[in-house]
Amino acid sequence: MSVLRGVRIVELAEGVGGEYCGKLLADFGADVVKVERPASGSPTRAMAPLVPGGNGSSDSGLFAFLNTNKQSVTIDLSAREGIEAMRTLIGGAAAVIDDHDEPWLDAHGLTQGRFEADFPHAVFCNVTPFGQDAPADFRAAKSLNVIQSSGWGYHTSSQHDLSKPPLKGAGRFLADYEGGFDAAICTMAALIGRERTGQGHYVDVSQQSVLVSRADHIVGRMLAGDMPVGTSRGAFVLPGPNGAYRCADGFIHLYSTPVHWPALIQLMGNPDWAADFAADWLFNVTERELNTFTVEFTRWTAERKRDAVCEQAQALDIPIVRVNDAADLLESEQLKARGYFQQLDHPVLGSAQYPTAAYKLSATPVRLERHAPSLGEHDHVLPAEPASHYEPGDPEPSPPRRPLEGIRVLAITKVWAGPYAAKLLAFLGAEVIRVESRLTPDSMRTFMTDDLDRSAIFQSMNPEMLSVAVNMKSEKGFEQLCRMIAMSDVVIDNLRPGAMERMGLDYAGMRAIRDDIIAASLKMNGSEGPLSGQTGYAPSFAALAGINTLVGYDDEPPCGMNQFYGDTTAGAALAYGTLAALMHRERTGQGQFVDVSATEALTSMMGDSLLEYSLTGQAPRPDANRHADMAPHGVYPCLDGQWISIAVDNDQAWRGLCLELGAEGLAHNSRFATLAARRGNAAALDGELARLTAGRRAASLAAQLRQAGVPATMSQNSLDLISDTLLWQRRTYTTATDTQGNHKPLVGAPWRFDGQATKLTRGAPMLGEHSAYVYCDLLGLSEAELQALIEEGAVQ
Repeated sequence: MSVLRGVRIVELAEGVGGEYCGKLLADFGADVVKVERPASGSPTRAMAPLVPGGNGSSDSGLFAFLNTNKQSVTIDLSAREGIEAMRTLIGGAAAVIDDHDEPWLDAHGLTQGRFEADFPHAVFCNVTPFGQDAPADFRAAKSLNVIQSSGWGYHTSSQHDLSKPPLKGAGRFLADYEGGFDAAICTMAALIGRERTGQGHYVDVSQQSVLVSRADHIVGRMLAGDMPVGTSRGAFVLPGPNGAYRCADGFIHLYSTPVHWPALIQLMGNPDWAADFAADWLFNVTERELNTFTVEFTRWTAERKRDAVCEQAQALDIPIVRVNDAADLLESEQLKARGYFQQLDHPVLGSAQYPTAAYKLSATPVRLERHAPSLGEHDHVLPAEPASHYEPGDPEPSPPRRPLEGIRVLAITKVWAGPYAAKLLAFLGAEVIRVESRLTPDSMRTFMTDDLDRSAIFQSMNPEMLSVAVNMKSEKGFEQLCRMIAMSDVVIDNLRPGAMERMGLDYAGMRAIRDDIIAASLKMNGSEGPLSGQTGYAPSFAALAGINTLVGYDDEPPCGMNQFYGDTTAGAALAYGTLAALMHRERTGQGQFVDVSATEALTSMMGDSLLEYSLTGQAPRPDANRHADMAPHGVYPCLDGQWISIAVDNDQAWRGLCLELGAEGLAHNSRFATLAARRGNAAALDGELARLTAGRRAASLAAQLRQAGVPATMSQNSLDLISDTLLWQRRTYTTATDTQGNHKPLVGAPWRFDGQATKLTRGAPMLGEHSAYVYCDLLGLSEAELQALIEEGAVQ
């Protein structure tokens, strides 16, 4: 059976983030009923690309992507009768997905207090640009504004030519997709809690907070004073020769650290010029060495085929991968082997290849059963009378608590993506135990420090978790690890391909220990397919995923996403796949294997672009900050090297923008008077606006424009970011205290449950800090038996 079969979810959302959340739940079998406006439907039905069909009509490719497996009903929510019909529909639902602001919720009886009183068993999840408590002038923000307010925009190209503006990232909707992803995580977790306790939850997700959370160890270290802040556009960048290089038949991406240097020069045949390089030059990169390497490596790759370079490099453990574009992805043997694309027929758009999901669940895989619905296609499902989703004997709601309380997760994880998934599950209430060893410590514990318990990067990434020390290579240590698996609900790992299998801890091995275990594994390309043995880092994921080819300036080669982007999005996919498996086990008692591909997690962030390519054959390409449904839509220079993001999707906001800039004449200029005209003259429009904003201060101008109804935010540098009032007020920025009494500011949960920010109970653990708890309290060993294991080297 599907994970959410028979679970009705009412989708009131009308934007990309909320609809993406609904899609992620519908694709796991939820009965998602989308409430739409009579006559016009959801605004996304009118958004690009509008693809002509065979019958002379056209439909939105974006709507088609976001609304697979859903039903559509039309209700006039401006009328009292419509509101009553909506509430009747909610009365028979398990959850509601929404993206409206507080005044709208109040007008429709859906504020927290009212919803909890009227629907105590149901889950309500609201995802908005800056959260429900954001000031009114922030509520109209677009994805571009959120990206630029999160730090990612300011630090996404160009570090070299500072006259060029910060970029919007991959595609048009990155903030919406990331926010929708976390909304789905919260909704699935809340539904699990509801299955266990009968308790509903009211969830508030801020897209800005989600994006800041995706940079947790960067922003966390800045908050704690462990990393410099300032105006540099390279604050999110590691020095070195990393990036895209042209081969004879396309591009490859190199990501190198000092440990890769010997293999890298071996790959190139030990050239004479490399003899002048110190073995540790990548620790302290100089301009001379960087220039020399870049020139020589560019010359070397230009003569070779990219697949041959990648194969040779991977054999030497060098993370070199292809830079894929949309055409490469549709033809990828790896993605075909994993069934990532699924053909679906649409009555207007015809047949196309639809992206599915990064997580493959062995018992309950994602399936696209139905194309996006026509407007009002399922009006017949509207109930005449309210129906309770609960049957007699179901539990009454218990006092609010975090939804995963009582669930234990064993995390055999390292570096960033795996620990990020573990942290999200801990934020949701699970008891997460990190399995560690002083013999092979996580590299994040040793980053720029000799003290394993004082690494700033580790501390910023691992709050709320426990740590147990175990030597998995010793016979007795492995025996104890198996006992830990037996007492856990979930085991997650992101070890190198084959590592778990070599220990006998693949899914079959763990299932022999505990029959209903959920084993969730994250690899760069997943655990199946011809490229499953490859390894890499976040920049490698982004290159393989195709999103790098969407990021860049007009008429220039792609420059790619910020090199830190990717690990945490992959971690979020691991968390969501794990939650889906937990939900299935809660309903059936059955465990399963969750196989997650980091590359596919990032590919999913450009799902609408891939569907557009499949429908039209037009390959997506870098377009700076352009947007098919908005103009102006860009980032413009201000005083002192600052930048402002402006996104306009209607003529009224355009006229307001011109008025506030003192350029009323521009509003009536025939080149810019309509959205279509502005789109057609986008370059000239950007030039005019850049001239008008250049003498203004970004923060004050953005505030002035928002008050006039124009979506605008300052593009925040790292100093702006750690000073952001909204993030402090929402307690996205919070503190945690470790067992030694040290208070550490860090990035907390990007959501609120039941009106409250997640309160952190502990900072990052010392290595093995909770070994006594695990071995003695949970596994039942005596103190003497634990000491014997320590002396034998099984616990270290």
